[in-house]
Amino acid sequence: NVFHNAKLAIFNQQDDFTNPKNHFNKISFGTDNSEYSIKEVGNMSHLFFKDELLLTEDDIKLVGQHNLLNILAVYALISPLNLDKEKTKKAICDFAGLDHRCQLAYQNNGVKWINDSKATNVGSLVACLDGLKVKGKLHLLLGGDGKGADFKPLVPLFKNFDLQLYCFGKDKDSLAKLDHSSLVFETMEQAMQKTSSDLKSGDIVLLSPACASIDQFKNFEVRGEEFTKLAKQLG
Repeated sequence: NVFHNAKLAIFNQQDDFTNPKNHFNKISFGTDNSEYSIKEVGNMSHLFFKDELLLTEDDIKLVGQHNLLNILAVYALISPLNLDKEKTKKAICDFAGLDHRCQLAYQNNGVKWINDSKATNVGSLVACLDGLKVKGKLHLLLGGDGKGADFKPLVPLFKNFDLQLYCFGKDKDSLAKLDHSSLVFETMEQAMQKTSSDLKSGDIVLLSPACASIDQFKNFEVRGEEFTKLAKQLG
């Protein structure tokens, strides 16, 4: 039992395997029916402790449902410490996450540019898209060296978005077959230049390429840095 000898058990309400049903002192977090919960109010995610509003998704720099759950877990973990609420909120809202991992690279005129260059395989892109909320259109940059991967598992996920695909690099043609919206380019820069001409408030430009970077970049870090530089120029 992972909670053996624990004075406090913190668990995800939606994960029954982690529920310490017989633990005398426990705190739950999750999407609903939890002490620390995510609730949708006016098409925006709000984070609550019981009936107390902690913050909204627009307050933070992190992106994705998984990061909202991570924040709830943090609130639950520090709850016994009685830390200053405003300082806690500021620390969470200022945290931009790790570089190249669903990182908000730039934001302007209601458009978010997200650098997820670390997504070098299909599974990483699936994790990024799971729970991603887009008020407008999702402009998704895919490309690089897929190393023979099967991209078909992405197709059902794409149906959840108003989507425009921009495919580049070695496996651009294979990636372009995934969706009727696909546009094909040689380089990421060319794709981003096209992207910037068709943006509206509420849109997200997401680099989550599902491929390795080695066909055109030294590594995924360099690819992510190039994306961030171009986002600030074009956005």
